Amino acid sequence: MKLLMGLVLSAVLVTSPWIRASWAEEHSGCMCGMMGHGEPHGGKDAGMHIHMLLKHAKELDLTKEQVTKLKKIDFDRERNRVKTEAEIRVAEMDITAMVEDEKADLTAVENRLKQKAALETGLRMTAIKAGREAHALLTPEQREKAEAEHEAMMEEQHEQMGGMCGEMKKKMGGDHGDSSKKNQREDEPAEHHEH
Repeated sequence: MKLLMGLVLSAVLVTSPWIRASWAEEHSGCMCGMMGHGEPHGGKDAGMHIHMLLKHAKELDLTKEQVTKLKKIDFDRERNRVKTEAEIRVAEMDITAMVEDEKADLTAVENRLKQKAALETGLRMTAIKAGREAHALLTPEQREKAEAEHEAMMEEQHEQMGGMCGEMKKKMGGDHGDSSKKNQREDEPAEHHEH
């Protein structure tokens, strides 16, 4: 089970650079860190925020024009994300191949690393710009409502992820050590009595 969970988590981490970033920042050893905190108007949560605006368009009193523009912003953001993440994966494959090749020129390795870093920076900036463009479309009243919706959504998701993390730790044997110690303590008096 531990091996299976490790493979699944590794696959998820490789797929998205922003999930990797969240994972590293949280240091929680659990998927709770993947959801991201803050940055509702840009960054790794930009797509989530735009989707939330569209989902609650009626509650936020969004006009048809606002909805159309939001959809266009989100489409462009998602298209860029898919394209750039594919390029990042290819760059990582190239880097791995060069590192494994003892004859590979270190300058070439460094250049490829820089190219990958530039792709990751561009991906993040595109998300930030998309989030800000979406936020700029809203009126002050709509922004206030959107902030409340965002906070409620994040709290709900973190609670759900917290429950999933607890279950995952149990399945991975997180409580096994404590149970063993407990059983050992329970057995000790009996063993001592026998001696």
